[in-house]
Amino acid sequence: MALIRDHLLHSSIWNIVWMACLVGLLHAGPVHALPPDLDLNASITTSTSYWNSYTEGGASARISDTDTVITDPDSTSMQAASIQITNAVSGDRLDFTIPFGSGISEDTFSRSTHRIFSGRSSIANYQTLIESVRFSNTGDNPGSSNRTIEVIVSDYPTSTPSNTAVATIQVIPVDDPPNLDLSAGAAGNNYTTTYTEQGTAVPITDGASITDPDTTNVSNAIIYFSAAVPSDGDRLSINGTLPAGITAPVQTDSQIELYGPASASAFETVLQQIEFSSGND
Repeated sequence: MALIRDHLLHSSIWNIVWMACLVGLLHAGPVHALPPDLDLNASITTSTSYWNSYTEGGASARISDTDTVITDPDSTSMQAASIQITNAVSGDRLDFTIPFGSGISEDTFSRSTHRIFSGRSSIANYQTLIESVRFSNTGDNPGSSNRTIEVIVSDYPTSTPSNTAVATIQVIPVDDPPNLDLSAGAAGNNYTTTYTEQGTAVPITDGASITDPDTTNVSNAIIYFSAAVPSDGDRLSINGTLPAGITAPVQTDSQIELYGPASASAFETVLQQIEFSSGND
């Protein structure tokens, strides 16, 4: 009887072990828990980041090198990517080209400063997508702060995110010229008026307006006759007191020079004070 009990006990133990193995096989599957690794510039072995520069009004700038590399120890496919300017200013944007037939699409939550992509596709296609991304600014005053762009990819099928690879774009602003309008509110920037001989002096502007995308201040202005030699008796003059911060060290009949720096509105005031007259018969 003891032998029979031992045999039954031994058989029960093996049945338990067999069932445990069977359950393990049924639930076991490919494990994709290791994160992918993203490198925006594989030729630099000490970092996964990338540096570039963008000049205002110039060509858009790459956010990665031509040797962008994604590696994943347990997956050959990616299924999402996020590319975001973390300190964007007005006018910043990221443009891209999705590889044809890749199955990648732009997400509905994507925007010009944060591009989001999804769709299972090969690592090569996601590398090509990232390499196509360009930074630019559509405005006239992008500032001079470096832009930080963070790039992340996620693998298939577990959506395990990669490291955050960072692109730094140095923004080089360009000094845009101010725009002077002598007839604010009317078409064009020029002003035409009529002076009657021996009559009252007439203003040379009709509501001057100065705009500059880079600054609200003006350093200087020069007003002079365009003719090489004005007619005898022709005269430019300032009717009134100069606003604070503006001087006029040069005041001749044919030329007035104004110096600041002062606000654009202060220079507008002076321009509206300048008059033309002539003592010529």
